[in-house]
Amino acid sequence: MKKWLSILLALSLAFTNVYAQDDDDDEEEEAPKKKTAPKKKDSGESRIGLAVGFDGNSGLISLVYDMGSGMELGLGLGLYRKQYTPAQGDAPEPDQRIEIVPNISYGLGNGLLNYGVGLSLGVIMEPNGGKSLYGYPNFYTGAELVKNVLLRLSAGFRVDMPAEYDDGGKDMMINAVARGTIIFYFM
Repeated sequence: MKKWLSILLALSLAFTNVYAQDDDDDEEEEAPKKKTAPKKKDSGESRIGLAVGFDGNSGLISLVYDMGSGMELGLGLGLYRKQYTPAQGDAPEPDQRIEIVPNISYGLGNGLLNYGVGLSLGVIMEPNGGKSLYGYPNFYTGAELVKNVLLRLSAGFRVDMPAEYDDGGKDMMINAVARGTIIFYFM
């Protein structure tokens, strides 16, 4: 029992804080620490990557260039696919077209999730030689899953200006669109 009591006494003394005070009247005061503003994230290194994205109508593979200052440029090639389902009868074959999509995005902040704004402009090659255009302004948020692999989710409005239909008319369409993208940075 004496052995355990001496061990407990030794441990209690080991965890006790002891303060000493100088008796000198000329004691030096510590200079107050200067408060510094939170540091803004330094611009990182630029990097190049490959992005794979999908929304309800199109799959897109893009080459992206992150400038390191929050600005990111990209150029994508995708497959635009749509299918109309009639009220009666069999559905026709899906309509598939190639699209070219330049895009730009700018990061507004970083934290647990980074976030920002983006704009994609698409050119869809029509089978009859015409071109349909669309714009996709969006807000995005993303997180780095592992080093150099980023998951990004974006939401915005897609404004389509289709090529002339067979009857000669044009209709502008506006749809809410969400897109998921995975970016693999390799350089």
